[in-house]
Amino acid sequence: MTILQRLTPVSALAVAFLLLGCDNVPTANPTDDIGDQVLLGKGGGKPGGSPATPAISFAAGGPGDRNLSVMDADGGNVTEIYSGSYLMHSSWSGQGNGTTSDPYVILVSMSGAAAQPLEKLEVVVVGGVPTVQNTTTLSSEARYHHAVVGPGGQEFVAVDVEALGGGGFRSSLVLGDMATGAVQLLYQPVGDEVELWQPDWNADGTRVAFFEKGPYPNQNVAVRILDMTTQEVSTAFSFSYVDWGSSNLSWARTSNELLLDVDRQLYRVDLDVAEPALGSSVAEGLQAVWSPDDTQIAYWNEKLYIKTFGAPRDKVIKRGGQRPDWRR
Repeated sequence: MTILQRLTPVSALAVAFLLLGCDNVPTANPTDDIGDQVLLGKGGGKPGGSPATPAISFAAGGPGDRNLSVMDADGGNVTEIYSGSYLMHSSWSGQGNGTTSDPYVILVSMSGAAAQPLEKLEVVVVGGVPTVQNTTTLSSEARYHHAVVGPGGQEFVAVDVEALGGGGFRSSLVLGDMATGAVQLLYQPVGDEVELWQPDWNADGTRVAFFEKGPYPNQNVAVRILDMTTQEVSTAFSFSYVDWGSSNLSWARTSNELLLDVDRQLYRVDLDVAEPALGSSVAEGLQAVWSPDDTQIAYWNEKLYIKTFGAPRDKVIKRGGQRPDWRR
């Protein structure tokens, strides 16, 4: 196994993507509901030509370079806005309204073995179509993974993967400045080759959750919580995976609830109960994120889906694409 493969958040998952391509993993839900408003064309395909209201970003394309696209919450107005690396990760700032004076902001970082600079995209809607007004490279080094913008839009957390001599690596959690890209250390586990990945903030920015796993081939994963005030790190719960580890973690905005995937199954975990645990799966899939009001989730299972809790079926919003993030 190469160091690049081992630098991925979940080695088996990334290697499968790189070798097989994004269309050869989990099967689609049998309850697909493909409505008239989905699978629309690039750059504003809604009936009536209504202007875009970009809400979800996702990576699209095959192995090699990959495009970042945005679309409305219902899957309309799909528009490519940026060209980056394979398996790149995107994170919206909750700030901005898409105007030239107050643009939307998306932070792009690594999510696998392919090199990707840490870049801040300022996105505006001009003539009804989203476009990148300005790109700021916060770091040209290929070391920052799963960068996530904080609730206030001024800072981000990311996993910094430092390559060591002899093919080893060291992971740490860092806090970065959205204006300058300057970072400071938040947490570094004891020992080399301990994997950290996929941090996310709680609603008020006082805590950060992330995955931690011992050196390969360890398959026991801890969900850790960093208190941003005290800098103390605690374990919320742990689990083991069989074939597919966790590719994403998303913290709800209206409750103290985490959304994550294990072995291609999605789980909601309430952190306020005495002993948080995975419980029952809510859907088959990967890479799930909450909607702004936590009544829906976007996830990937060969296609991009929207699940509305309480609805009888999940809806396909895009046949291609991976790693969605929802502006919230």
